[in-house]
Amino acid sequence: MKDLYNRINAGRMEEIANRDADDAIAYLFVKKDVDPEVYFNFTVTYDGRLGRLFWSDSRSREDYKYYGDVIVFYSTFTTNRYTHPVVVMCGINNHFCTSVFACSTVPDEKVKTYEWILNNFLEAMDSKQPLSIVLDGAPQIRKAIKRTFVLGYKTLVSNT
Repeated sequence: MKDLYNRINAGRMEEIANRDADDAIAYLFVKKDVDPEVYFNFTVTYDGRLGRLFWSDSRSREDYKYYGDVIVFYSTFTTNRYTHPVVVMCGINNHFCTSVFACSTVPDEKVKTYEWILNNFLEAMDSKQPLSIVLDGAPQIRKAIKRTFVLGYKTLVSNT
């Protein structure tokens, strides 16, 4: 019985794996139909695969307006099965709870890729820049931040 279950489950997982990027994009389009304030952007590679994906829902965008003075820019560095880094931009709200402002999944950790994320972040957040950014210290992220944001003297970019 266990072997039969495992065989059926493996078939389902294989079927899902072949279309999960399409399903994710379709989900975001449906969310956008229901909530026009949902922001997302994506790229497709030359061979038709999902390249980069950035998203932020209306609640996250609203939270950023109020609690976006300090953001934490965190990347998982290829810990998922697709070996694509997942980048999370978050902060702390007035109840000292984590508030996720936006997320992105990208195929690499190049400066241009992080610039793409940050440009989408600015567009999603109506060009409001944070006062401070906390990050994990990757030099590519630092360079992209310096190229993308116009940060004042209050900016603290530190290792966590």
